Amino acid sequence: MNTYRLTLQPREYFEETKTLNEAIMEAEGMGNDLKRMLACGAEITSSDGTNIIIEAQTQDPKTMGELKALRFEIVND
Repeated sequence: MNTYRLTLQPREYFEETKTLNEAIMEAEGMGNDLKRMLACGAEITSSDGTNIIIEAQTQDPKTMGELKALRFEIVND
C-alpha cells in the first residue's frame, strides 16, 4: 500500500487575492480540491493551525494519479 502526503497551507490559496470576489473564487477552488481529496480517501492526520497534513493510502493507479495531480507526494512504497 502506498501512502501519499500533502501539507496544505490554506494561506497560500489567498496570497494573490486582492478583492472579495477573488477570495470567493479561491475558497471555491480550495473546497473543490478538498472534495477531490476526500473522494480519494484522504484524511487529515495533523493540524497546527497553519499547516494541515493530509494523507491517503492506495494501490489503485487511478487514485494515485489523482493524488499526484493534487500535489500529494509519496511517503513510502
